[in-house]
Amino acid sequence: MTDLKKPKVGIWKFTSCSGCQQVLLNCEDELLELAEVIEIANFREASSIQLNDKYNISLVEGSITTLEDARKIQEIRTKSKILITIGACATAGGIQALRNFANVDEFRNIVYAKPEYISTLSTSTPIQEQTLNYVDAP
Repeated sequence: MTDLKKPKVGIWKFTSCSGCQQVLLNCEDELLELAEVIEIANFREASSIQLNDKYNISLVEGSITTLEDARKIQEIRTKSKILITIGACATAGGIQALRNFANVDEFRNIVYAKPEYISTLSTSTPIQEQTLNYVDAP
């Protein structure tokens, strides 16, 4: 199979422990076989190479917790024919969504010496909540 015919796959990380990407990396032999039929165009845990391109499939881990995350997931969605969430953070908000039941400003002031430097949304949301209005991928 030539590189021109290989579907491009991007693997993306948002707020999470990176455990889902580590699980993928633990599939060492299977990843090598998979790399023969797909082009892994973005996978920060595995390579520093990042292609700013359109993707046939994007796998996304993590929840959306910052304005930058919200902007980035919209950009990824517009560049992806298919977007698949992996793990509890991406599909349900993960452990960071527990803050949705409390005052995030209060926590920030207690935990951080300089809370004014911490930029965060008031809630942590799963990927779907940020991409619901997206109707059709390219």
